[in-house]
Amino acid sequence: MAKLNPKTRASLVVIEQLLRGNPKGLSAYELQVSMATLAMLERRGLVSRHAGLGSMFSPRTATLWRITRADGVILRLCDWDTALSADGETWQPNGSTERSSVRLGVGLQPGNTDIRGIFAAGQITEADMLSGRYDYAALLVSLGFANLALPSIQIASGRFGEVSADNGQYTVAINDLVQALQSSVGESTSAACRATFGDARCQASLATWRHTYTLSSVTDARTLVLTGPSLLPSGTYAQGVVEIMSGAATGLRMEVKAWASGTLTLGLYLPLPILPAAGDSVRVTAGCDKALATCRDVFANTINFQGEPHVPGLDALAAPEVG
Repeated sequence: MAKLNPKTRASLVVIEQLLRGNPKGLSAYELQVSMATLAMLERRGLVSRHAGLGSMFSPRTATLWRITRADGVILRLCDWDTALSADGETWQPNGSTERSSVRLGVGLQPGNTDIRGIFAAGQITEADMLSGRYDYAALLVSLGFANLALPSIQIASGRFGEVSADNGQYTVAINDLVQALQSSVGESTSAACRATFGDARCQASLATWRHTYTLSSVTDARTLVLTGPSLLPSGTYAQGVVEIMSGAATGLRMEVKAWASGTLTLGLYLPLPILPAAGDSVRVTAGCDKALATCRDVFANTINFQGEPHVPGLDALAAPEVG
């Protein structure tokens, strides 16, 4: 083995002590660099492995996935086949989940990371994914150590972006913080109203235009039959939202395509990923097509209309002068 000069040998002693003691004030990154340095020196024959330090050269690592949904549910998963204890928490086995290589953006360019996996009961299910329960979920990916008393090292973080599902598998694009800077900030003029129906800008009374019913039956994943008094005329709920308030599908929100007040039947644009049952409670909010005529004639709310229908469009501005 090559001979080390006293200064290098002293540095290695310090690194070994840091690895053994993990003192406060030493970052996880510094610990990682120390381990990599020792491994590199061993490969070059500058240091030898001994019993006291052997495990530090062969760390048992696992990728940790901490997913925090918007409803507060937290999933802690690892890519092992057995549960793992790390950072004082228990991480459930999920050997099917894997990540792409982590590409960090330079400057204001967003990074690029995907995760892929297989739907599993009790963890990430297809029904939960398609129903929107993972929309904008926060993700923290870390490298954990099973045989070392070291804190996990963060690899990537972000929020769930575009999701695709096929044949029991899912792929999720992870948007980092820089991705938010790619979105447009502010508003442009438009003929249609830019407010959300019933919000602080719209100010339409939801007490008048939102009602709760009980499900009489579920004809199929796109058709719900309600029971109760017909509180609004046909068509009023079209382009509105139905929310499942109880039962297995609690929390689901779907856009309404049609409303027949005579038969109390709701038609949906997309199929429900989780079917509710008869007797479940649903809440339906009237729809608005964002047009000035609808705001005036149906909701009598023109004063709060958030559009500019009388501003000339590009066609009018580019038209040749007549005269």
